[in-house]
Amino acid sequence: MKCVKKSIFPCFETIKVIDGVPCNIEYHQKRFEKTTRDFDCYCVDKKLRDFIDAPKNGVFRVKIEYSDDILNVTCRPYEKRVFQKFAIVESDIKYGYKACDRKDIDALFCEGFDDVIIMQNTILKDTSIANIALHVKGVWYTPKQPLLKGTTRQRLLENGFLVEADLDEASIKKADNFAIMNALIGFLPIENALIKRI
Repeated sequence: MKCVKKSIFPCFETIKVIDGVPCNIEYHQKRFEKTTRDFDCYCVDKKLRDFIDAPKNGVFRVKIEYSDDILNVTCRPYEKRVFQKFAIVESDIKYGYKACDRKDIDALFCEGFDDVIIMQNTILKDTSIANIALHVKGVWYTPKQPLLKGTTRQRLLENGFLVEADLDEASIKKADNFAIMNALIGFLPIENALIKRI
């Protein structure tokens, strides 16, 4: 069966592996399957777990690139990044699928900041690599319509830890904490985060 390739391909999944065990693999598998369905690539009948071969000791980052088939798999030790300073940038960028082509996102980076928070029509979306959350009056809120629906975000929504809402700059001022989340860093509250509009 021939797949209909569109410009968004190839895509990828980044999976955290601890002591040889892939974390939350079922959420990555679901997103992988949804992407291939959305682009009529039904011939991709693969289990991501079958392509993960990481050492049995330590924490690793496994990246699986794919289009109508698995294209490339890389495994490297996971290295934590420090996040403290965030620039809010306005952009109409679209990133509904986890595409390997990230040049438009990378172009948003601002010197002197650890990452950017992307805003569209006054509504906060994501950072360049993670979904976001704001803690307001005892509740962790995450954007209702993020650029990309991350696997950690989905898991925390399903277990009731997160609540969806439209968040804007005013929401930041109301919040007593800010967090970022993705498959590698998990859910990471950032004490005294510096968030500045550029």
